[in-house]
Amino acid sequence: MLRYKSIADIPPHLRPQVEPKCPPAANAPEFHPRRKYGNVPVEIGGRKFPSKAQAHRHQEIRLAVVSGAIFGNVSEVSVLLPGGVRMRLDELNNEPVAYPCEQCGHHNLIPTLVFEDTKGVLTKEWETKRRAFEAALGVKIRIIQA
Repeated sequence: MLRYKSIADIPPHLRPQVEPKCPPAANAPEFHPRRKYGNVPVEIGGRKFPSKAQAHRHQEIRLAVVSGAIFGNVSEVSVLLPGGVRMRLDELNNEPVAYPCEQCGHHNLIPTLVFEDTKGVLTKEWETKRRAFEAALGVKIRIIQA
């Protein structure tokens, strides 16, 4: 049996039989590996995002910052949890929340930190990290389902 190193080495009259059965090489420009959870990486404005959902949510938050609905934003926050476990979250926002004053009843806007993570698939490992994060810091994570 003859062994060929690439499709280019196969005689031209045999290539139509072989090409449908051979996936493209990993370094070929048309090669797109299937990802574990089906996310598609996206690049917007020179910044790379691991999924379309994260890119879309990042754009929404940027618009909210520009419009003044959110006071500040930090992307890709890394938190060290007890036990040496590191958790990466997509966004940390400083959102205004209406808070009634006990004396006058007037609603004041106070900045509140909101941790967000965009998820297409919620895994057991992530749920465990989320519970540890919320227990350690006493804050909730807002989950954006894709």
